[in-house]
This record gives sequence, structure tokens and C-alpha cells, in this order.
Amino acid sequence: MTSQNVDPSFAPLMAQFFREQSPPERVSAAEQQDLDESLWAQVTDMGLPLIGVDEKLGGSGGSLAELLIVLEAAGRACAPVPLAETAAASWALARTGTRASGDLLTVVPGDPRDTLTVTDGVATGVVHDVPWARVATCALTVVTTDQGPMLVAIPLESASVGAGYDLARQPRDKVTIEAVPVAVSPWPGAPDELTARLMLLRGALMAGALEEVADLTRQYVGERVQFGRPVGRFQAVQEHVVRLEQQAPLALLAVARAAAATEVHPSALEVKMMKLTTNEGARLAVRAAHQAHGAIGMTQEYRLQLLTRRLNSWLGEVGTSADLAADIGTVATERGIARLITSSAGTMEQA
Repeated sequence: MTSQNVDPSFAPLMAQFFREQSPPERVSAAEQQDLDESLWAQVTDMGLPLIGVDEKLGGSGGSLAELLIVLEAAGRACAPVPLAETAAASWALARTGTRASGDLLTVVPGDPRDTLTVTDGVATGVVHDVPWARVATCALTVVTTDQGPMLVAIPLESASVGAGYDLARQPRDKVTIEAVPVAVSPWPGAPDELTARLMLLRGALMAGALEEVADLTRQYVGERVQFGRPVGRFQAVQEHVVRLEQQAPLALLAVARAAAATEVHPSALEVKMMKLTTNEGARLAVRAAHQAHGAIGMTQEYRLQLLTRRLNSWLGEVGTSADLAADIGTVATERGIARLITSSAGTMEQA
């Protein structure tokens, strides 16, 4: 994502940082740990998770555009750290006027199986597939109460965390809360705005990974020789490459449009459209990349599988394609497909 207000050198610097600090061997090694503490220390020392949070509230300042550039670079490098989750949670705290702590935070993504209830500042229930819960200090979620939506901060040291993993072996944990006192703050927006923020940041990670998958595949088919010529000259392989070259810029464009929409309305419908577009792009790209690579794409020593396992995981998180399509279809039915197509960023939510 680009912006006129972003220093042109910022994106290359972030790309270089994550490329150097997240080489494939380090990413693979992180799968056997709960957290790459050294990399996380570097990320937090640079203030990256707090970009977009006002300095008066303990943030790093900067813009959403800059934060998305960081996430796209992290997605390209498969950086094994909870950058999106901590950034979304820190933004949520700032929305309520709470000063950022700088701690490793996470967000409850929402699951039909969740049973969380909050009464008089005490939380009880179970939440599922919470990213990085075992290493986070706090998990944030928005619940609807008789007094309106409330931001709830669950201290994870007081909860029971059951370890789980996604396809990329990143922590996705089941958290059981039994009568735990929680911090509750009035939430100033719609209940789904925190989920929308995490969805946007996850989309940026996916867009970065899609870019890298396309670059990696283009390089491979140009170098791999079969039957006396590079495999990239075969028409069947070229079809896969073209498909990849389409999906990466489409995802970046969708993220940029969704980001612009959130500046107007934080739970803008464009965020759901972006995630649906990026989900489907990831499905196509993963298939095309592995078909173009053949067996080498699945080997542990080759980095394609690091990217595609993350894409396969992320496309099922914070909005599955089926759920997103149903939500978008409902809006189109209620408000008219013509307006859905022609409206400018953010306006659909304000009708």
C-alpha cells in the first residue's frame, strides 16, 4: 500500500528488515517454539506494533498506511510474530482512551463456539482459536451489554490456555475463563469494528505473502530447465504464473481500498469485500504456485510452503469466504446491488 504521506524509503526499509531477520531457517525454527522472542524484541523496540496509535497514548504515531506497509513486509517474510494482533489490540485500547502498554496483546477473533459472557466486570466462558494467547498478556474483545458495546480486556494469566496450532504451526489457542475479573471500557463504535481492524491487518499480511509467492514462482520457472528450456516457457506453466501475477496486485488494491474506507467508517463493508477477495486470491495462488513448482514446493527446505501454509491458514481466519459472501449478499439484498457497486469508500455503512 502507498500513500502520499509515507516516506518513499519506508517500504524498502521494512522489506529489508523482515527479509534479513526472518530467513526461512529462522521461520522454520520458530514453528518449534511458542514465540521467537528475539525477533519480537526487535519489532517492539522499533515500535512497529504501535504505529497508528497516537503518541499521547503511548503509541508510535504514524498512519494506518505505514502500519499496512509493515504488515505487508512481514507477510512477505513469514515473520513469526503476533504483529497484526498486537497492533489491532493496541488500536482498540487507544479508541477507548487507554494508554498503550507495549505488551504482547491479542484479539479474540470470534467463533460460533464461543460462550464468553461478562457481568459486573467478571468474565466467564470459552473462546476459541485465539492467536498467540499462550504468550500474550491480555486478549481483547468487544461484547454487547445492556449499557452498549464494551471493550473487554481479559488477563490471560488468570485464564486457562489450551495450546493449539494453525497449518503454519502458529499458536491458535482455546482460552477458558472462569469468573475472571476483567477491565471493561465503553466502546465508542460499532461492535464489529475491532474484528474489522484485525481483518484488515490480516489482509495486509496475506497481500504481502501473495506478492512473495508470485515473485518466488516467477524466479523458479525462469531458472528451472526441463526438456532443454526453462519451464516458464511452457504454456501450461505460463497460465499458472499469469494467475499469480493477477492475484497479488488485486489483493494489494483491495487492502488499499479497504483502508481508505475505514478512515470513513471503521467497520466499513469494504473490509469484508477485501478479505473475501484476498481469500479467493489465496486459494487460486496457492494452487497455481504449487502446480508450477511441482514436488519441490512442498519440501521443508524450500520456502514456498512457509508462505502457502500461512495463506491457507489466514484465509480461514477472521472471516471465512462463506461467511463474508453471506454478509455481503445480505447488504446487497437490503440496500441494492447497484449502490453496492457504485458507492464510494465507506458510504454503504452510513446509509
